[in-house]
Amino acid sequence: MKRILICTVGGSDAPVVHAIQQTTPTHVYFICSGGERGSAKTITEAVTTSPGQRCPACKAEAVPAQAAGPIARKAGLLPASYSVFTVSDPDDIDQVSEACRQVDEDIRSSEEAREVLANYTGGTKTMSVGLFLYAYVMARDWTLQLNTSSASRPDLVRVAAGDISVAQQAQSLHLQQSMQRAQELIAAHEYDSAAEVLESFLQGARPAMRSLVSSVHLEALMRVAWDRFDHAAARELATQDEMLAGKHSGHLKKLIRVKALLRGTETWSLQDVPGTLLVGDLIEIAEHCAARHRYDDAVARLYRATELLAQVRLRQHYGLRTGDIDCSSESLVASPEACRWLESHRGQQRTTGAPDPIQLGLVASYELLTCLGDPLGAYFERSRTRLLTLIKARSHSLLAHGIDPIDDEKWNEIGPLWLGWLRDAVRILEQPAGAL
Repeated sequence: MKRILICTVGGSDAPVVHAIQQTTPTHVYFICSGGERGSAKTITEAVTTSPGQRCPACKAEAVPAQAAGPIARKAGLLPASYSVFTVSDPDDIDQVSEACRQVDEDIRSSEEAREVLANYTGGTKTMSVGLFLYAYVMARDWTLQLNTSSASRPDLVRVAAGDISVAQQAQSLHLQQSMQRAQELIAAHEYDSAAEVLESFLQGARPAMRSLVSSVHLEALMRVAWDRFDHAAARELATQDEMLAGKHSGHLKKLIRVKALLRGTETWSLQDVPGTLLVGDLIEIAEHCAARHRYDDAVARLYRATELLAQVRLRQHYGLRTGDIDCSSESLVASPEACRWLESHRGQQRTTGAPDPIQLGLVASYELLTCLGDPLGAYFERSRTRLLTLIKARSHSLLAHGIDPIDDEKWNEIGPLWLGWLRDAVRILEQPAGAL
């Protein structure tokens, strides 16, 4: 594997030469200051970087002159094995970042497998910070490296030649940034993106760091499954974390139960889990879609929630399935008006060539509830015009029968009204039996 070293270069060549000798890179990128007195000259020339100082009284040399370079010769680098990138102002963070970007672009122009080390020991503080930030934010496959000493440093001004080049773990910073970003995305219902952010961090994280992220990562994955209606997978993920299990497992179990009752033949008693739970879940997911400006998806879910509300009411309270109405059901036999309505509906189905089983769509389901004297049917009759107007608007969506997208303006026109209609309907059904 190719090993690449990136170094910021300042007035002292010792840490740069030592880093090269220690890491034995295939290629070195130097980020230097340009100009007459810039550090770029030290790559190929011997340069006096500090003239030294003499004692004013005795004229003896108090601080020796400092020289640097030529770094390439001292480190044994051939011309083809290094590249120099310069900045005109070594204290301009934007220039340093741009130089780092150019280095990154040059590195990525080759598809050869590589290890990239970013040594930010040399150069101005701005150059060091610029390389560190670029590696931390933009090029996370780079390993940060700093020349340091195993003991206390005797020289607080310069890094000595014998100091060791050590890989620096910035995972605590990565953790904070990843967690903050993931939580922002979860709050915005962008669960897939939140999971991707945390998975990117987890790929190279130490075990101790992984444990700090796992709960939020599981929550993101749980909500991804939940938003696509895979309640069983969502519950399985929730049970892997004590906090998530305590908060969501019970509710998810009830949603799974509602779906099983809708799907199966078991009698759905009034004491069992209420079907309105699944309707409320659909409403909440519709709001998640709207928060992400996915209005066609939101309206599709509101339509399904409206249809589902009638279905669960007929199934739980009357034992009727809208896909195949059983005319011998006790609830229908006890309602002559409902029987007459069904006969009329069956006649309409035969006229249109529909199959023999009596099947009910959204409006027909509510009309049957009206004939049964159900409070949801009564609510539908009172607000029929409003609901049908909302359904008509939905029909223009590409996810229904039309070709037009539902934009912000259209959503603001119909979304709150439809949400209000559904919430009022659910509220009516959740009242005590004697109050209906």
